[in-house]
Amino acid sequence: MSQVNLNVVRVWGAILTLGFLGLVESVSGQGTIVYVQPSLPINYGTFPISYNLDLNNDGITDFLMSCDIGGVYLTPQGNNLIAVDGSFLVGALNQGDEIGSSLNPVYHWTGGSPALGGQAVFDGQYFYSGNFSAKDAFIGLEFQACGNNYFGWMEVTNYFNIAAGQVLGWAYETVSNTPILAGQVPEPSTVGLIVLGSCVALFRRRRFGRVQD
Repeated sequence: MSQVNLNVVRVWGAILTLGFLGLVESVSGQGTIVYVQPSLPINYGTFPISYNLDLNNDGITDFLMSCDIGGVYLTPQGNNLIAVDGSFLVGALNQGDEIGSSLNPVYHWTGGSPALGGQAVFDGQYFYSGNFSAKDAFIGLEFQACGNNYFGWMEVTNYFNIAAGQVLGWAYETVSNTPILAGQVPEPSTVGLIVLGSCVALFRRRRFGRVQD
């Protein structure tokens, strides 16, 4: 391959790379759903620490996660709500469960401070209470912004049968009072995918033509 052709390939490679990076960046905000993934997972456990969780990055804390030797708790701020089960433990929703004004009958909304996971030791035996024992699941959330209600989810993974794990990310529906499915993330832009596909096809045709020459 000549030096000219190699330069052309490099230029096309740069164009495709920039186009792909732009598409990936837009995926987090396409449509009406916003997905947020922290640069590092948020670790929680039975050590004294707390986190102010601002879902929509408006400078207002939406939920407070607090940890101590007895367990981990989520406290909605203001009029925000969390989906819990009949035992007042944070509900572990499965992927695809609908989060809205109406929930699966086994869950209901609360503005209290439910336990994400609790623990205690009696007579040398360890006891865990919670719905996230050794599983990856979702928490149903409802929060307010500018006087409107929005629904979202938070993904939590608990590796073992203890009150400790990680918050992996969260998403919320930007249209007020609109349900969201647990685990639902923005769809890639159809136009962006078409443009990227066209660039790849054009690059392959040009490269194939030069090989024949």
